[in-house]
Amino acid sequence: MTAAHLHLIAVHVPVVLMPLALILLGLGAWRDRASSFDDRTASSAATLRATGRWLIVASGIAGAAAYFSGPIAFEALDTELESVRDLVESHAVIGRAVFFGLILLAVPTLQAILREFEEEAPSRRLNAVVIVGAALLSYLLLWTGHLGGAIRRPDILGAFGWLFPKI
Repeated sequence: MTAAHLHLIAVHVPVVLMPLALILLGLGAWRDRASSFDDRTASSAATLRATGRWLIVASGIAGAAAYFSGPIAFEALDTELESVRDLVESHAVIGRAVFFGLILLAVPTLQAILREFEEEAPSRRLNAVVIVGAALLSYLLLWTGHLGGAIRRPDILGAFGWLFPKI
C-alpha cells in the first residue's frame, strides 16, 4: 500500500464520520429537550451525544493519518498532478485547516467525554461548542473532499461552485 492509497482511505473516514457525529449530536440535543418527561428519552439523548463525541475523536485520529500522508501522496504523484497543482494546493490549504480544527475540537470533545465518565453533565456551552465545531468542520471536510475528488475528476469542480468557492 502506498501513501497515496493510505491518504485516499484515511480521508474518507472523517468526511463520513464528522457529519454523522453532527447529526447524532443534534439529535441528542433535540431529544435532551424532551427528556424532562421521560427517563428513556434522557438515556437515548445521552447515548446519541456520547456516540457523536466518540465519532469526533475517531475523525481526529483518521484526520491525522490523512494529514500526514497527503504530502507523501502528492510527492509520489507529482508529475501526474502537475496540471492541477493549483487545485491540489487549495485542497491542501483547506485540509490543513481541517486538521488543525480537528485538534482544536478534540479539546472540548474530550472534556465532555471525561465529564460524562465522572457522571457530571457537560454544560450547555460545552455541548454547543462541540456542535458548532462539528458543523464547521463538516462543511470544511466536505469542501476539501470535493476539491480532492476534483483532482482526479476536474469536471466535477463546477458542480458545487455555489457551495464551495474557489480559493
